[in-house]
Order: sequence, then C-alpha cells, then structure tokens
Amino acid sequence: MSDRICIHQFAPTVATGDGVTHSAFYVQKLLRRLGYQSGIYSHRPPFELRDNVDDMHLFDDRSCHLLLVHHSMGHDLDQWLTRLRCPIILVYHNITPPEYFPEGSGPYFFAKKGLSQLKAWADMCAGAIGVSELNTTALNDLGYKNVVTLPLLVDFDSLAGTAPRPPWADVCATRSVLLSVGRLAPNKRQDLLVDAMGYLLRLRPAGPRPLLFLAGNANESFGETVRRRIRHWGLEKDVVISGLIEDGHLRWLYQHSCLYWCASEHEGFCMPLIEAQYHRLPVVAFSSSNIPDTLGESGLIIDDPDPRLIAATTAHLLETETERQTLQSSGDRNVRRYDENTLLRQLKTYLQTFDHQVAADRDRTGRYDETR
Repeated sequence: MSDRICIHQFAPTVATGDGVTHSAFYVQKLLRRLGYQSGIYSHRPPFELRDNVDDMHLFDDRSCHLLLVHHSMGHDLDQWLTRLRCPIILVYHNITPPEYFPEGSGPYFFAKKGLSQLKAWADMCAGAIGVSELNTTALNDLGYKNVVTLPLLVDFDSLAGTAPRPPWADVCATRSVLLSVGRLAPNKRQDLLVDAMGYLLRLRPAGPRPLLFLAGNANESFGETVRRRIRHWGLEKDVVISGLIEDGHLRWLYQHSCLYWCASEHEGFCMPLIEAQYHRLPVVAFSSSNIPDTLGESGLIIDDPDPRLIAATTAHLLETETERQTLQSSGDRNVRRYDENTLLRQLKTYLQTFDHQVAADRDRTGRYDETR
C-alpha cells in the first residue's frame, strides 16, 4: 500500500450535469495536483460514472486519512456516515429551504432532514468548508470548528471546451438573447423574468424584439406557472424554455447571448453567474442570498426584486454599449477572484491544519491505525 496521504470524497448521490458532482470532480483534480491520493464514493453511482466514482460499500475508512463529505440535501445514509472512523470535513453546498417545495413531498422531507443533519453533525466533523460566505455563516452559526470559505465549484477548464452550433441556433440568430441558466424552480423565480420580459417589450415597442432563453429542466408544477405567465403576456414567440442542454451547446448559448438575467430568491453560490462572466456576459441580478458575494464588485445588482426594474435596466443596457462594456470589465475582474492557482494555495493551507490528525492516524508503515 502507498504511504501517500489519502483524502477521499463522499457524495450521497452523483449524476451527470449535477453541480455537486461537478464540484467533487474538480476537488479531486485539485487534491491530485497537491499530491494526495483521492477517490470519490457514492451510493449506487449511475453506470455512466462508474469509471470515475466507486460505490460507497467499497470505501475503506482504515486507509482514508481525511474524508470530504459533500452536503446539499438530506439522505438516509446517516448510520453509515456516522460510523466511519476517519476524520470528516463537511463540504456544505447549501440546502434549498423546505418552503420552496410542496409540503409533504419528497424534496420537502429531505430538505428538512438535510438541515437537521447539518445541525447534528457539527461535533462529528473535524472541520467544514463552505463553498460560499452564505454557507460559511450557517456553519459557524451551528458551531462547526475549523471553518473556511473555499469556492470549490469554479473549474474554468470545463468552460473552455468546444461550442458546436446547436440545432436550434436559428432561433437566436437574429435577436438579442437574454439568458438565464438553471432548472425552473420556485426559488429561481423565472416567472419574474417572464414578467420582466413583458415590461421590457412595453418599454421598447418599436425596437428589435429580444429573446428570453430559459435554459434548464422544469419542475413540473412551477414549469406550468412560468408557462401561464408567458401566455398572460402573449410571449409565446419571445420566450424559450429549452429543457436540459448539453455542455457544448450551453457554451454556444453563452457566447451568443447579450445579457444574463437572474431573479433567484435563494442561491448558495449560483455558478451560472460566473459562467456568464467567464463568457463576458453582463449580469443583471436581484440582490438575494449569496448573489452579492458571488458577484463581488461586478454585475448590476438590484436591491428591490421588482421585474419592472430588470426591464428598465435592460432597456438602458441594450441601447448603451459603453455600459455593457463596463459590466464586462467588472465581470473579468470578478472571474479572476476564482483563479484555480489561488484556490489551490488556499486549499493546501487549509488541509495543512489537519496534519496533526493525519499523523495520528498513520502508523510507521503509513497505514491507517486499525486499532481504533
């Protein structure tokens, strides 16, 4: 067995295109760059990920010196997790509050359970990582020790791939695209974006008609709420609900859009904001949850969640190239805050605070102390 330090990860569920899964792969890349052995484990990983993610029942806590546990929703794996004998660092991605789900539904139950688990595990964990300031505040409020903010989400390599022309490209070809990326869900408030589009067209009745492109799968009931707002405004030809888009086509969409819109009420980080700025899209967003921290000193942040303000702001930006260029420049500066080498140094420094625990868990041959 190698005497290299093993820092593995556990995510209760993994899926292609999932944000937490993407984060786990990015963290693995960082850990390996730092010289650690690093695997990823999950409960029944799907077939398409089995070359990169092992089943949790193959995990050996005797040979793991630190385990990073990703937490973004409740689950039923408590007993397995709490019996592990290796030190645990919780990686908290935030949990959408239960009130955004129908009472009694599965997501409602597991959101409540996830928050209860978050509260219960403070003493169990040797440390905790919040992927945003909002998450770090929650961890500190619950009494977690050795807490740090590390945005373990922003893998720019994944944004730099090819951008093939999608089959629906002609829909966007002649119009200024106002883009919003993410599943259609109550906390994302795409219904307000549709209202903003309606007000925008009233403000610019004679100008070229922009196109609102909502890129993401729809929650069934909320998807119908959004469609009702589209019918209310008569925007059937002005709003696209795309469903899930593959990565290459999403890159094309970022590259061929004019502005990025966000009306979300609750975001633990909101990675699409950084994706948009990476592609030099000016961002217009409501000020809520972690959005101001994610954007830093960039973007145009609106304090009052009124769709008429998004409409008025956008009408001005569409007519003023210098203002769009100013937002592009501030976005460029914000993207540099998430530089991988900077994050790598921060992660290295944080993990070094656990050196004494790692040393205590290794015997003279470099194996985990099996006598515990």
